[in-house]
Amino acid sequence: MFYNCFAKDKGFSVRKNNARRNPVTTQVFQRQFTCSRQGYMRDIYVGNSNRSREPRALTRCSSTAQFEVKHDKEKGDWFVLRYVRKHSHPLAKADEVHFLRM
Repeated sequence: MFYNCFAKDKGFSVRKNNARRNPVTTQVFQRQFTCSRQGYMRDIYVGNSNRSREPRALTRCSSTAQFEVKHDKEKGDWFVLRYVRKHSHPLAKADEVHFLRM
C-alpha cells in the first residue's frame, strides 16, 4: 500500500474516497485517496440532541489534499491521474507520525 507509506513520510494519513468500477467485472479501475481530515461532518449529525452516546470529536477540516490513480489495462500498471498537495492543517512531525491512523 504505497499511499500509506507516502502519506506517513509527509506527515498525514489518508482514506479511500471514491472508486470507479467496471460495470461488468466490478473491478476497480480508478481510485481516489484523500487526506483523512478532508470534508466536514454533516449538519444532521452535529446538531442532534437525541443521542444515546457521546458524539465523536470533530477532527475534519477543509483539507483539499488528494490524489487519484487509474489502472492502465495495456501495461497493467497504476498511474497517478491527479495530485493536489494543499493541506489546511499542520502536518505531523516525524516523532508524531506513529499516532496517525493508517
